[in-house]
Amino acid sequence: MTGAFVAAALDAVGWTPQQAQPRAVTADQHHRMVAIHEAGHAVIGMLAGIHIEFAETTCGRLRGGQYEGRTRMGATTVAPFEYAVVALAGRAADIRWRREHGLPDDEGSPADWKIAMAAAKTAGCRLTQVVEESDRRVARHWRQIAAVADVLHLQQRLTGADIARIAGATNPRRRSR
Repeated sequence: MTGAFVAAALDAVGWTPQQAQPRAVTADQHHRMVAIHEAGHAVIGMLAGIHIEFAETTCGRLRGGQYEGRTRMGATTVAPFEYAVVALAGRAADIRWRREHGLPDDEGSPADWKIAMAAAKTAGCRLTQVVEESDRRVARHWRQIAAVADVLHLQQRLTGADIARIAGATNPRRRSR
């Protein structure tokens, strides 16, 4: 995916960086941002009816020692709009955490934007609707997301059962592919 592709997606939703003074991000803050991002996907995905296998953060050798994360979801039959919302839930959680800690916004994962754009197109809705709904859901479930992120930050890997227990949610049954 090119930077121009992501820039076009961000322009389409009217995204502009928060006007804040950039400051250095510590390794621990970066790890927390990755944990909150993955917790956003996991909690909102679970509540949308998607089986969550695990969420993890790892220190990536390929990214200069920076943390990276992933949330593995099982096969799903949720509507494309729901899937698009889940794709951008990590971004919404990350932005909320950054703002609470006086850090500038980040546009989010290009892969997440690509998934959200494709799902929104399939759903026949505007990407702005997806962004607004992911922001609403993250705000509504912030305590659950933050609780999962706190434990993910410490343990670096949580199973779907762990996430469900921490969030007080039910991990939907795994669907066969």
